[in-house]
Amino acid sequence: MDKELNYAIGLDIGITSVGWAVVNLDLNRIEDLGVRIFNAAENPKDGASLALPRRLARGRRRLLRRRAYRLKRVKRLIVEKNILTQNQLDNLFKDNNICSVWEARVKGLDSKLTNEEWAKILINLCKRRGFKSNRKNEAKEKEAGAIISSINKNIEIMKENNSRTIGECIYKRVKESDDAYKALRNKYGEYTMCTSRGIIREEINILFEKQRSFGAEFASSEIEDMYLEIFDSQRPYSDFDKLEKFVGYCTFEKGVKRAPKKCISAEEFVLYDNINKLSIVCDGEKRKLNNKERDLIVKEAYNKKEIKYSALRKLLNLDENSRFSTLTYSIDKDVSKTENTKFVSLSGYYEIKRAIEKGISKEYWNEIKNNKDMLNNIAYVLTLGKTDKEIEEQLIKRNIDKKIIESVIDISFSKFNNLSVKAINKILPFMKEGFQYNEACEKAGYDFKAIYKGEKFKKLPVIDIHEIVNPVVKRALAQSRKVVNAIIDKYDSPIRINIELARELSKNFKDRKAIEKEQKENRVEIEKIRTELKDLFGKEPTYSEVLKYRLWQMQNCECAYSQQQIGINELFSQGYCEIDHIIPFSRCFDDSLSNKVLVLGKENQRKGNRTPFEYFGDNIERWNRFEVWVKGSHLNYKKKTNLLKKKVSKEEEREWKARNLQDTKYICKYIANYINNKLKFKESDRKQKVITINGRATSILRGYWGLTKIREDGDKHHALDAAVVAVATQGLVQKISKYSKARELRGIRESD
Repeated sequence: MDKELNYAIGLDIGITSVGWAVVNLDLNRIEDLGVRIFNAAENPKDGASLALPRRLARGRRRLLRRRAYRLKRVKRLIVEKNILTQNQLDNLFKDNNICSVWEARVKGLDSKLTNEEWAKILINLCKRRGFKSNRKNEAKEKEAGAIISSINKNIEIMKENNSRTIGECIYKRVKESDDAYKALRNKYGEYTMCTSRGIIREEINILFEKQRSFGAEFASSEIEDMYLEIFDSQRPYSDFDKLEKFVGYCTFEKGVKRAPKKCISAEEFVLYDNINKLSIVCDGEKRKLNNKERDLIVKEAYNKKEIKYSALRKLLNLDENSRFSTLTYSIDKDVSKTENTKFVSLSGYYEIKRAIEKGISKEYWNEIKNNKDMLNNIAYVLTLGKTDKEIEEQLIKRNIDKKIIESVIDISFSKFNNLSVKAINKILPFMKEGFQYNEACEKAGYDFKAIYKGEKFKKLPVIDIHEIVNPVVKRALAQSRKVVNAIIDKYDSPIRINIELARELSKNFKDRKAIEKEQKENRVEIEKIRTELKDLFGKEPTYSEVLKYRLWQMQNCECAYSQQQIGINELFSQGYCEIDHIIPFSRCFDDSLSNKVLVLGKENQRKGNRTPFEYFGDNIERWNRFEVWVKGSHLNYKKKTNLLKKKVSKEEEREWKARNLQDTKYICKYIANYINNKLKFKESDRKQKVITINGRATSILRGYWGLTKIREDGDKHHALDAAVVAVATQGLVQKISKYSKARELRGIRESD
């Protein structure tokens, strides 16, 4: 193979596949292409980790191993203290003449037991020694809460029937019960016979004391102490220092640990990030929040545990036509339901605040609420600490007042941010001024791209994806690395690499299922239309005909611009009806259904390279009629917004083009920057070595070139997409833009 080949790589990265293509830049031809298929790193039924069954099995083996070791020590004690001989011990549970252990536990309270009966009790109580809680707040967890509830209920029953021990209580309860309780132990998934470690220990103390009073030598204080040492033996539930080693380091501040997600600095960072991203959209016009609105939201966030968009609407006193830019509205869903979702939550701050106000006083909270260092320290310990004792020790080390510790001890947090408190404190002042995250980073003196820089390699090294927690994304990127390196082995270094990531790749399981459902519904709808048109005209309909018919149905058989009725026979007449881009394609590169309407051919020619408002907005009567029609239609929210948009700035056009051509998701930026700074590319005049392509862009190119994705043929369409991605350059996009603009302007000239 020619090692001097000048080529580009195209990658179409999905959840279970990597489509790839090698394009010869000298001969402008596809040199090679294919698809790598792999299994998604999750359970296809529920999205659970594939490691979960192994982890559960490993935990079960560990539990059984430790229990077996504990019982081995008890049996050794029984033999060493001459309670039973080894032979008697081996046959202990084979002798049916010895009463059951539950009977022995009750009998031992009133009379002396035999050595065999006593040995059975010692083994049984050490085998099933009850539930031990490590945290006060464990009752809030579903399973632990059910166990603790059962324990408390059994203690109440024990008091009611005057039982001296939990063993006596359960034995009486089962013996005297009807169908409610048939077993002395819990069945799988049940929590009716739960006991605590402490109450079992009390029973041991009572039994030893009773047997000593009856003159039993096997119940001496020495044996009791030795037995309780075995009974209480347990490895530390957690080690704070060891857990701390697993906390990652800050993206920008090397060697500095990340901040907990629930600490006040991290939550304040998220608050301002959300505020800066939010815009208000009304009648197609988009505006940022003003300072007064920003201050109102910040004040409300510190007083409420959570702010929903519905509450935000009331807080900002928005009219019913206003919408939030960060939400996706649907005609199938009521606005109130769409906005019944979280905008921001300072839940960590709120929980600590509520605990201190309740445990100490509101006045005390007002004194300390601005001490961010202390609040951050509390959140850090509550995130890492796993036991009350451990949390108390760590908070004392950080000079936290004893009364604060007592108030917050039952709070539990989890997860860490990617940034440290140090980095957040540097970035936050600029975010408070309204700068977006990337701009604030730059103002704070941080270079986002610098985190990827370092030595460059001939082949792509193992991708350092410690910042990516999604196992599906991890596997997809690892498989992509293998593909790139295999191509380099065969063709040497590339000139450039273009990447398209499936939009669902970075989504969670629930969101991916929602996308999958939406795609399936769209395919069903299109297939239904195909069948209708085939029956109507006796031939296979084209893509354009299917789209026309679909838009015709959506628009209630009317032209979007003139509101004139369109008959089914006129619909497919040559030149009578056309599909128009609401915002001209050359100005936004948006080829989605939300930017398309069915209009009369003459209306489309007159409109040309203009928005509807630019076309006939100066005719007040016509615009008002059009506005009423749009608002009363069943079109989706995004399409309505496009139709009613009155102003389109040059800056907005640039944003649209960038968004519709280049993928700007975090994971796309991450992989692009990593490859760009870790891989040696072949020398060329090209400055941008790695480009992330939006799926919309590849769809547009496929449409212009007449390429059709046939999913039913298997996985070949991933290679097709990869080939399209490989040739999608900025120059090509500009040519399409100029061509589209010329075609749109021709319509205006011909109609004049």
